[in-house]
Amino acid sequence: MNKTAALLLLCTALFAQQKGTFTDTRDGKIYKTVKIGEQVWMAENLNYEASGSKCYEDRYYPNKAANCEKYGKLYSWETAMKACPSGWHLPSNEEWGVLTAAAGGDTIAGKYLKAVSGWKHNRNEDKFGFSALPGGSVVNSVGRFGTAGENGVWWSSSESEYDSDDAYRLYMSNRSSRIYYNGDVTKDIFYSSVRCLQGLAPKTKEKPKAPNVQQKGILGTFTDTRDGKIYKTTKIGEQVWFAENLSYNASSSKCYDNKPENCEKYGRLYNWETAMKACPGGWHLPSRAEWEVLTAAVGGKKIEGKYLKAVSGWNDYKEKSGNGEDKYSFSALPGGYCSGDGNFYEVGEQGNWWISSGDGSIAKVRFIDYFSENASYNNYDKGNFLSVRCLQNTPAPPKGSAK
Repeated sequence: MNKTAALLLLCTALFAQQKGTFTDTRDGKIYKTVKIGEQVWMAENLNYEASGSKCYEDRYYPNKAANCEKYGKLYSWETAMKACPSGWHLPSNEEWGVLTAAAGGDTIAGKYLKAVSGWKHNRNEDKFGFSALPGGSVVNSVGRFGTAGENGVWWSSSESEYDSDDAYRLYMSNRSSRIYYNGDVTKDIFYSSVRCLQGLAPKTKEKPKAPNVQQKGILGTFTDTRDGKIYKTTKIGEQVWFAENLSYNASSSKCYDNKPENCEKYGRLYNWETAMKACPGGWHLPSRAEWEVLTAAVGGKKIEGKYLKAVSGWNDYKEKSGNGEDKYSFSALPGGYCSGDGNFYEVGEQGNWWISSGDGSIAKVRFIDYFSENASYNNYDKGNFLSVRCLQNTPAPPKGSAK
């Protein structure tokens, strides 16, 4: 960091030390507050009892009341939108962005905003008195709590630009100084923490829903001339996809557990740089926008997992089958992933497919789980090894046609 940036950060930090308290007249709870730049934030997570809220509870954190006292409650998005007391509101992406910029930018803001204790890997400074804690989250559809002590996840009022069923969350990890945004979180399935920002909420524009164009999968085949492998293909809407994972033996690719039989079943696992160029000629690694076209064609992300998952090969969850209906002959399988340090995880339970959209060392991933009927997006370090689904290139328009 240069001297000018360091001085600016120091001045902002000094300005931030305008701390106070706020009493929520609804229940008498007193919250610490902090002014950072021109914004006034609650300096702890909201802990207001509302329908659509929960206290964290799992085998490591069994005391629900104590968890609420420490981390605040977890809320569905609809509840979060109206949970803050009068004079405060759930912040938008833009407002979270103002805070992030004031705290030094998204690559370091996590370190400066996280509390100095309460995280499993404490290398934090809490330079601005924001005191972010890792309250975890819950997948409400299956009652699955996770990552308290490791991850902090806070709702944004901003809805996804791709799907009106989704909204954004801000995410901090115990292992990173970065701040991440995830915009494909289903509003009524996930419960997350709330930080209230003083003032009136900004007005938001309504976003149109993507058209729902359904068409049965039309099967074909494609031969990869590089190695002679024959792949099933399927046409869904106007797109033609591989109907199985890529299994081209490229440098920087692996079989799960380094066993060739797993490559035969699940295809190979690739790091992102390799995935970007692994598909054969005439095919490519799909973008997020192209995945969204597929999502719309199969009826939306809430049902995408069920309709795209293969009819066998997925683990059961609590005596309920994790298999799908494979309604469009996509035949998604849970190939798991390999971390950058060579450890393998989640075969039989997760399907993870690289997307061509990336930012620095992080790229987007399409994710389907064995216990859910929906599909979502994750952020993975590009050094991890994940599955690849190839999408056929759109034919160029004939010469002389309008562009």
